[in-house]
Amino acid sequence: MALKILVRVAAPILAIALLTSCKPDPKALEFTAYDMCQQFADDQMRDPDSTEWPRKPDTISGPDSTGNYNISVAVSSNNGFAGKTKAVVTCTVYNSPAGSDTWTGKAVVIG
Repeated sequence: MALKILVRVAAPILAIALLTSCKPDPKALEFTAYDMCQQFADDQMRDPDSTEWPRKPDTISGPDSTGNYNISVAVSSNNGFAGKTKAVVTCTVYNSPAGSDTWTGKAVVIG
């Protein structure tokens, strides 16, 4: 009898714990969004290997009501004359479905 009660009480608690632990961590998604922003921006850089990315972006917001993360960050990289130039990168990236490995987006490099 005690075992039946324990199972009836423990099973829903275990199920709730498992279901809530499967939700993506918001900070991890922000980190991944920033990483995807870097990849999208590198496609537009003259010398992507020389780009110096800060550990954190200047601003990151999201997900908004449409699931987009908006990111802005100042970077420096080599220009065509082997000198350093500053640029501002703004990205909009989207994770669909949330928590998956599929990201789409665009980056705009100014500078």
